[in-house]
Amino acid sequence: MQSGLKEGVRARQGASFELDSYRATRQVLEQIQAEAADLRFVFVSSKRDLDAVARAVAEAGDGPTICCTTAGEISGGHVEQAVVGAALSGVRAEVWTIEQLDRFDENAAMQLAERMQPFLDGVAAGESVAAVVVLDGLSRAEERVTAHLHHALGGIPMVGGSAGDELAFEHTYVLADGAFRENVGAIALIATSSPTTTFMTHHFEPTEERLVVTAADPATRRVMELDGRPAAETLRMVTGLPDEPLSKEAMAVHPLMLAIGDRTYVRSLAGEVDGALELYCSIEEGLVLRIGRPTDLQASLVDAFAAIEARVGEPQLVLGFDCVLRRLEMQLFDTGGCVLEALAGRPFCGFSTYGEVFGGLHVNQTLTGLAFGR
Repeated sequence: MQSGLKEGVRARQGASFELDSYRATRQVLEQIQAEAADLRFVFVSSKRDLDAVARAVAEAGDGPTICCTTAGEISGGHVEQAVVGAALSGVRAEVWTIEQLDRFDENAAMQLAERMQPFLDGVAAGESVAAVVVLDGLSRAEERVTAHLHHALGGIPMVGGSAGDELAFEHTYVLADGAFRENVGAIALIATSSPTTTFMTHHFEPTEERLVVTAADPATRRVMELDGRPAAETLRMVTGLPDEPLSKEAMAVHPLMLAIGDRTYVRSLAGEVDGALELYCSIEEGLVLRIGRPTDLQASLVDAFAAIEARVGEPQLVLGFDCVLRRLEMQLFDTGGCVLEALAGRPFCGFSTYGEVFGGLHVNQTLTGLAFGR
């Protein structure tokens, strides 16, 4: 493995709407000069011919690649049924497959970390290291996998997202060993002498009302009781929602929020079943939650990019993992134009996810990412 400082990161982006999936992927790989890159990212609509996509990626060489299906793509702004990509040169990077998410535990994380240790041993003075991870978005294993991985890697900054399938919720795939597979993930370690920063942003603030989880099933991501009462009934009571099944609009603007230290994290609502709340992220009994209320989505993005620029200067690439619920909220409340305005002209590439990774946490209704300065 090569060690020592590289000259500094150089980034390229690409996107294609060509209907033929093989040609679309080849176009993107050519736009990002994939064969000469040190790390490639390819995010692809699940409605594409995935075998053709995999074949095109393989023909671009065996360079480290992170690739998965999406719930929508991002290249500058939000796009659909596309193939998008980005590439980095001037970095040291390697990608590992995360096998058997359904069985992934602390021991598996330590074994994977041992395989990654030679890369970490090669980090030179003046280099920083970050991890990017993508996971099968229907595995319901993200909380466990990210927590174990983050701990095993000693708290290395880590971001990423869960693969999607255009809201079909049937099959989500990560490219591993040359094929799109379920029940797997992929993690990249990136070392660079250029300035980088991880980030997390959402546009919700907690209300004053505190609710204690008194009955929950983390495995199914269900909360049965809040403050000793049926969870859905309690949510309607404290928010003033009508006594009827929760609507998409209601769930979009009233997520649950969890405070850890000085940060708040979103736990989004997926639905209501027999008085219980189904979430997109697991919750354990005994936790204290608050109800969230939305603020200005566009302003939160502007503030996030201002913070990124304060840390790394003008970014060459912002790699982003954006919850699909944020995209749905834009559609519900017709705020997509404002978001497009906030992203206009920015080197932003990523995808709409079924969940986001920040550090060792799996979160919802959030944008996480990794920015590379010049």
